[in-house]
Amino acid sequence: MPGPVDWWNRIRRVVGPPGAPATRAAVPADPDARRRAELAGIFTHLDRVDVDLRRVEQDAVREAAEVAARAEQEANRVRADAREAAATARATAAARRRSDLELDAEDRRARAARAAAELDRRARAAMTEVVDAAVERVRAFARSASDEPVPGAP
Repeated sequence: MPGPVDWWNRIRRVVGPPGAPATRAAVPADPDARRRAELAGIFTHLDRVDVDLRRVEQDAVREAAEVAARAEQEANRVRADAREAAATARATAAARRRSDLELDAEDRRARAARAAAELDRRARAAMTEVVDAAVERVRAFARSASDEPVPGAP
């Protein structure tokens, strides 16, 4: 196949090639056919480039679709991981809160038991005083009653 320089020189040449003018034909038999023959190699090459270009484009579209599908899968995986992490964090926070509430409830129960024990101690102490006072009054009443005569008694 002739190179681009040869092709360019054939198109560009205004003056015929050196040599005797009698050996050249005065008018080419078919200049369009000669040009088509000269350009056929270039057009064939351009056709192959066009086919290669379409193949590369199809490969690029297919590869882009694969990349998009992988990205979608990765995004779905990340979303699932995030949901799982959020659920774990919520469960951990709920367990921590429940533990804190249980500790607070135990503390309150212990304080309530201490307060009840203190009230019971104070109530027993007060009751002892009240009972002692009541017994003393009954005894005093009994002493004063024994000093007085009982009506109808001999």
